Amino acid sequence: FPRNDFFWIYCIGLGESNDTIWDMLMSSTLPLPDESFTKYRLQLLKCAKTDERRNKYFTLAIANNSSFSHVQVNAAFSAFMSGKKKEVDYILQYTINNFNAINDFFNATKVSRYQQMNSERLMNNLALKIKSKDQYKIYKAFLDPIIKDSPDDLRHKTLQSIEREINNTAKLLEEFHAIFDSKIAAVNLIPNGHLK
Repeated sequence: FPRNDFFWIYCIGLGESNDTIWDMLMSSTLPLPDESFTKYRLQLLKCAKTDERRNKYFTLAIANNSSFSHVQVNAAFSAFMSGKKKEVDYILQYTINNFNAINDFFNATKVSRYQQMNSERLMNNLALKIKSKDQYKIYKAFLDPIIKDSPDDLRHKTLQSIEREINNTAKLLEEFHAIFDSKIAAVNLIPNGHLK
């Protein structure tokens, strides 16, 4: 197989795999094509079809005795954040539900300050990936109690920026749909459904 196709092939296979295969993958006992798969195997959680499976392995990855590095965990979060809306929905909810454990994991990691991922950076990165008003509402509801007394807090400014971006995107989509719908309505169809 070409080297760049392995991730896609593994992902399809893992989507249909049982817990035994997933356990082997996450414990490094499943043979992988090269070192990059071993190093970033946690990113393969995007291939899991159920949130329960994703939750299980994310929770193991951020546990006190985890064998995963902060780089691997951060890469997995980033993989979900760069995904489709459904994947961002998942990682947003997982992050909110497990915020303290994630915070503890990143704070316990011994790396330089510049390499250190922390919960604040994670939330800022997540803010940049919000794709809908629903996601924004969930994100805002989580952060509001944290930042309510700090209007100068960077997170407060980030929330304002996200809200503006979502409103601008909604306006743009309305304009697009108005143009698109008017052009489609202008097309004449003959009775059998073919274009004139």
